[in-house]
Order: sequence, then C-alpha cells, then structure tokens
Amino acid sequence: MNKYNEKYEKEYYHANGNLWYKVSHINGKRHGIHEGYYSNRNLMYKENYVNGELHGLSEDYDYNEKLMVKTYYL
Repeated sequence: MNKYNEKYEKEYYHANGNLWYKVSHINGKRHGIHEGYYSNRNLMYKENYVNGELHGLSEDYDYNEKLMVKTYYL
C-alpha cells in the first residue's frame, strides 16, 4: 500500500526548529485539521479539510495570535 491509499500526517519546521505547519492526508487528498505557525510559535492559521476541500471553520491569526479572519466553508 502506498501513501495515496492510507492516512498520513506530516510536520514541517522553520530553520530555527520551531513547528512551521502540520498537515494530514487520506488517499492523497488533504483531510483533517491543518495548522500553520509563525517562527515565534504562534498560530498562523487553522483550517479543516474533508476529501481535499476546505470544510467547516477556518481561522487566520496575526503574528501575535490575534484572530483576524474566521470563515466557514460548506
């Protein structure tokens, strides 16, 4: 079985070692919660995917982790 037929999660890091973003996929498509972070470890965005499409709540934050945009996808 290859990665396109299973669920997998991956994390990426800034050069300073802090978490940059994390993603998950099922059958080669984005699925689940995806989060991105600034180099200071504050949350940049949080979004949910279902079968490769944005679904539900998506939030974007500024560098100081103040909520800037909240969007709902159907």
